[in-house]
Amino acid sequence: MSLRAVLLITLQREPGTGYDILQRFKAGLAHVWQASHQQLYRELDRMRGDGLLACETLPQTERPDRKVYQLTEAGRQALDIWLAEPLSTSLCASHCLPSFSPGNAGLRRPAAKSSPTSASSSRIA
Repeated sequence: MSLRAVLLITLQREPGTGYDILQRFKAGLAHVWQASHQQLYRELDRMRGDGLLACETLPQTERPDRKVYQLTEAGRQALDIWLAEPLSTSLCASHCLPSFSPGNAGLRRPAAKSSPTSASSSRIA
């Protein structure tokens, strides 16, 4: 899942500042998703430039102005398209689940990456 998708999902319910979004990450996504504040703000700027987010600047007297981000119609459409796409199970299947060897029905580790030489040497005879 990309940071962009996570931000679309996070801003779907209600608008928020970058700080608000980071707090939502900590409260609900910290165990499965990590993003630095630099990554988050860079992606928010990109998404705003791509027309997926609108940003309202709220002046503050003794602090920097607050930037409140919310989904635009294009952002809602992008989220709908992303949600409609089927999830790829290949990543999880190859890295999360144990593999069973048909020859001995024992557990074996999934190969990290196969190269032409390692693929031919790892075949079961």
